[in-house]
Amino acid sequence: HLRLYRYGWHDRRHSMAASMPSHFCVAGAGTPEANGVFERIAGESHEGCPVFGSLRGYRMSLSCQPEAGSGRLLWGWVIGHAGVPVYACPTEEKPQVPRDDWQCFEGTEPAPEVCALANEDSAAAAYEEEADSAALRTDLQQASSAFDRALSIRAASSSLRHDWARRAALHARRGKVWQALEKFDRALSDAHIALTLCPDSVPALLLRAQIFFETRELQECALSAKQCWALMTSSETPDISLKKGCKRILDELNEPLDDKLPMSFVASDFLEEFDLDVNSAFNFGSTRIGLEEVVSIEVADCGIHACRGLYNRTVQNSNGAPVYESAAGYRMSLEVLPIKGTTEVRHGWVIGKGANGLYGARVASSGSTSPAPPRSGWRAFGDAGMPPMPTCSLLHRTSATEHSGCD
Repeated sequence: HLRLYRYGWHDRRHSMAASMPSHFCVAGAGTPEANGVFERIAGESHEGCPVFGSLRGYRMSLSCQPEAGSGRLLWGWVIGHAGVPVYACPTEEKPQVPRDDWQCFEGTEPAPEVCALANEDSAAAAYEEEADSAALRTDLQQASSAFDRALSIRAASSSLRHDWARRAALHARRGKVWQALEKFDRALSDAHIALTLCPDSVPALLLRAQIFFETRELQECALSAKQCWALMTSSETPDISLKKGCKRILDELNEPLDDKLPMSFVASDFLEEFDLDVNSAFNFGSTRIGLEEVVSIEVADCGIHACRGLYNRTVQNSNGAPVYESAAGYRMSLEVLPIKGTTEVRHGWVIGKGANGLYGARVASSGSTSPAPPRSGWRAFGDAGMPPMPTCSLLHRTSATEHSGCD
């Protein structure tokens, strides 16, 4: 029989509710479904205190019963499901949820421990742990719901939303859950968001490669896997399991384990038309390729090492041309550049990060078609860009239809 302590009732409902944490973590219960994060349910209260609910539909609320003989009210907190009490604990202070001394009703031994989560960070971390635990036992819907809550807390918090790397990691982990559920569009969306938040996210790049491999979009798969491999080989402490996963994909695609452009991205008819091998095709500066055909640009040789690498086409546009972005967060875009000493302006391609331009190259207009980035002719913006100057090679998805001399 549950013994509940007497509590001298005073009408302090608003102050009690305000003083209570918004989240609790229930752990160690013999009934595993009762474990997890319990969040305050908006607009719901019982006996003057908030009601808390878990993702599995369990509820934690204050309850009372009259003392036998005297009729005095005795108070305690109860964890239940569908109106059935599972665990309960007496309390001496109504707004205080006890940590220990919980007792079993319809729940299995042992009784749980209930911990208050004092801030948004601890609440988000508890949801992350719940999500990872659910994913390990292949409860994928539960895992996705817990990841949703963790991401929602971090994105809404002014103190947590700027932790881009943490949020990117969460999106990549949720994307893995969507992948396991074969909801590839959602998985790719999470990978894209992760790479927007953290362009060098290896888990997100590998996730993208794995999804494209499953959907047999092998060109995109190879590019993501190559980027992933390049980042891991440059890291002093690469994740071994991620590296094995990336190697497995590259082996399946018969791609060499290096940081060069994927072989599968060069169309054979393009090579045959100009009698080029795969490496020289990307360095063929006299070929004019329409930007609608350019999916990536390889930047090499520049003095700022982080600027080097593959720049992938994004959905953004600048001055009528696509914006390209590298895994390290550097961008290449067509901008309007002033001509020194005159009032005239001219279009030019700029490599930079954020609002800072590092290298630029003016280009001539080619009618209605936006000019592609030139292979050479780049200059540094003051002291921002370090020599040597970069060179650019266009990565072309289909065969070129016309060519002419360099600008």
